[in-house]
Amino acid sequence: MLFLGGYALLWGSMEWYWIVSFVAVGLGAGLLSGLLGISGGIVTVPCLLLIFKEMGLSEEYLMHMAVGTSLSAMSFNSFASMLAHHRRGGIIWEAIGKMLPGLLVGVGLGSFIADLLSSGFLQSFFGGFELLVGLYFLWPVKARDEGVVPSWWTLSGCMLVVSGLSAMLGIGGGLMVTPLLVFLGFDMRKSIGTAAGASFLVCVFGAVSYLVLGLTSGVHLEDCIGYIHFPSFLIISLSAPFAAVIGAYLTHQLSVKLLRKIFGIALIVAGVALLW
Repeated sequence: MLFLGGYALLWGSMEWYWIVSFVAVGLGAGLLSGLLGISGGIVTVPCLLLIFKEMGLSEEYLMHMAVGTSLSAMSFNSFASMLAHHRRGGIIWEAIGKMLPGLLVGVGLGSFIADLLSSGFLQSFFGGFELLVGLYFLWPVKARDEGVVPSWWTLSGCMLVVSGLSAMLGIGGGLMVTPLLVFLGFDMRKSIGTAAGASFLVCVFGAVSYLVLGLTSGVHLEDCIGYIHFPSFLIISLSAPFAAVIGAYLTHQLSVKLLRKIFGIALIVAGVALLW
């Protein structure tokens, strides 16, 4: 592939199997991003954490690098997912607009707090959170009529918390926005599409925050710009969008019950992997 050739010129010392691993992570994250309206962070964060450990990168900042790299790479991925859902009329843009103020403030606060926490704490917190949300989606719920878009205060307040946690964990926010909108009574598919839009915004602003925090912290990490591991960011960001388009297509072909089960199982598996 063309981008791998360019990558090899810049980082010729990296073994080929790490490159293949990053491509696989990108494709898996892209598929789940399009399918479930999430940024793909539930795949990229635990996988990057494992790969970075095997590569022998700094143990002290492993989770910070995984989160910063995930948010950066998933910016491209979530944009492709958002665009695919928009073309199918699956995004409630009114809700996105009402979420924006809280989203911006939450991302800044979450990134700042994460910079103060240890890598081990962030890893355990992320794993436990994913388990809880995964169990929620496997729990049967009664069908509800599509809800009216809540007030600015409600959605912006919810996104203050959601985006703060998302920036801390590198997950984009989709895995929390989707259940939030489902709880408020919206159709599962439109909840997924709207979550894809919110995830894009969280990823972009979160990536900028981790870039700045890493640069101003005075920590110098191998192959990193701030807390962003540039080689893995480059490969994942260019491979994930292809699979995201396929995932968005499948969202509108599969049943709502099946989507809930896929979402729940994916989160539980990722959570267990981080807590193990």
